[in-house]
Amino acid sequence: MANAFLRAGVKHYLGTFWEIMDEPGSHFADEFYSLLYAGEPVGKAVRQARCNLIEKYGPDTCWASYILYGDPRTNYFSPNMEKASIIPRESEPSVSRSTPTRGSFFNYGLNSGRLKEFQYMLAAGLATVLLVCAILAGNYIVRRISLYEQIKIQELLITQAEKKQQKTEALFNELIKITKPAPASETQDSGTLTLAMVFDSQISLSDQKTENLAAFAVQSQLIAYSRFKILERKSFDKILLELIWEKPEHLNLLMPNLLIFLEVYDEDRHPLVLMRLVDKNTGIVIDNLFETLENGKPVFAQKEKLSENLLETLKKHYPLRGEVAEIADAGVMLNIGDRAGVRIGQWFKVIGTDTLLKAVSVETDTCMTTLKKGDALPQKGAEIIEN
Repeated sequence: MANAFLRAGVKHYLGTFWEIMDEPGSHFADEFYSLLYAGEPVGKAVRQARCNLIEKYGPDTCWASYILYGDPRTNYFSPNMEKASIIPRESEPSVSRSTPTRGSFFNYGLNSGRLKEFQYMLAAGLATVLLVCAILAGNYIVRRISLYEQIKIQELLITQAEKKQQKTEALFNELIKITKPAPASETQDSGTLTLAMVFDSQISLSDQKTENLAAFAVQSQLIAYSRFKILERKSFDKILLELIWEKPEHLNLLMPNLLIFLEVYDEDRHPLVLMRLVDKNTGIVIDNLFETLENGKPVFAQKEKLSENLLETLKKHYPLRGEVAEIADAGVMLNIGDRAGVRIGQWFKVIGTDTLLKAVSVETDTCMTTLKKGDALPQKGAEIIEN
């Protein structure tokens, strides 16, 4: 309100910052106008009137409520002017907290400046709340859209992997028709799980270079874990095509237990990789594993991240199995070793019991374990499984 009056041309504006009692307000007015009429400058009149309130009302801080806007050196009356007689006031009643306060009946008019300031603050607060709500709603919508797009990309990758799977099965069936079965002597180590990968075929959603690099990165991790044997570094469907072209008399190809169909979607900031794990004998899909690649980082440098879930899934569905080969003074010898992927510190459980064994030394085809849980040593020939 003070600004409005000053802009309208008023030289001085005197008001209170908060409500005060009527009695001290009346006393301040008497003192202020008496001093002003006596020729005192406006600022001095306000200061002296405040001092009189301090002397009269002691600890009451009503004196501090008065604020003057304008030049305090201005005089409105000359000291030589004839002073109007001032009628003495009767003794003033004592201050009572029940006495009505200034502004009690005309609160809007006396405090419209503070009311407008409060309105501005309220409007700013509401605007801030609305802005925060808009930001949160926007983030939620963006996340929902991003999740929807992610699901659509995953569905697209699975569809492409299914096409690769159908194509590979058709090639294998065609090869079987033109060749004879392999001799019965062709066997594989029971402890080794054979795998083949299908990637970089004509059906692909990605730059073939990215898909090849992802396949080689996964293959290197599977090879490092000697339990799993990669039949060829090339894509399995290309191997089948070559065999069909050669038309061999016998199919001297070690068939994989599992096929991994790899697809890459790299049209996004974070390329998405699908590894579809399929049982070769039954055609059952064991799992669809998705991994995200870091953009700008070499694919091969992310081989551990790409392969971590795959290795865990393989261990879960195809745990290492063996038998107790011998009971020795040093411990329990098993018929599986380094060739099957056994590592020192690996745990095994005797099937049908709570007995746990821990590998303490590993040879090529055997390993020595010690009893870690259980009351008695297992019998020779007892079946064990990776724990």
